[in-house]
Amino acid sequence: MLDVQPSDRHLLLMVRHEANRAGRQDTKEKFLCGHDERHWFVAGVSDSVPVSSVVTAKEALKPDAVRSRERGKRGKRAKRQGRKTDVFIRQGEWFFIPAPDVQVNQKLILTNEPIRRGRGKPHVCEELYRDGGTTVYVCRQHPNGLTVVHYRKLLKVKPGAAKWRWQVMRRDPVAYVRGRISHPDHSTNANSLSAKAAPLRKAPSTRGPEHQSPQAPMFASRSNRYRSGSGSVGSA
Repeated sequence: MLDVQPSDRHLLLMVRHEANRAGRQDTKEKFLCGHDERHWFVAGVSDSVPVSSVVTAKEALKPDAVRSRERGKRGKRAKRQGRKTDVFIRQGEWFFIPAPDVQVNQKLILTNEPIRRGRGKPHVCEELYRDGGTTVYVCRQHPNGLTVVHYRKLLKVKPGAAKWRWQVMRRDPVAYVRGRISHPDHSTNANSLSAKAAPLRKAPSTRGPEHQSPQAPMFASRSNRYRSGSGSVGSA
């Protein structure tokens, strides 16, 4: 173990894999293990940046959109690990970055819209607007989605797949949210906001606790922590 923070219920673990052939070097992997709100988790940490402690591991897991906004700010790095700072509000693996000046087409705003990755439980946004992204077809058998080309190829090989209850969704869009962000596993609350959503480096959904996001759009960005596919997926 490289670092243990009992009060934070987090530790940084390094695993060494011995080379199975002569002349090859051993490989190392680092994992951040801990408890976030209601659940335990294990997150692989990229070796693209130096990581030697729980704090630096958390920094490495932040999306680039968050780190670029924190660059140059004063104060201890540990104070930037909370769920709400002057740069972002975090719920689970999603970071919400204030975007008060964004202009959107009101007719394209979706309500009670999910943002998620793969088979995980979705975070449901009271209001969401997407810009760009790749159209994908999603079903239980392909939770991360198939592009239009791969979807058509699948139907040619397996015509019966057309009955798999597909949904047309978007991968890797720029997502802006406003209002409440709900998820059954998270109880964090904050004031309403408008934001851009970014993942860790993710029917009125009133079931379970809600996270209040500011009443102006926010950009949503997902942390690398729970990255299990290429990009966030949401309804088109």
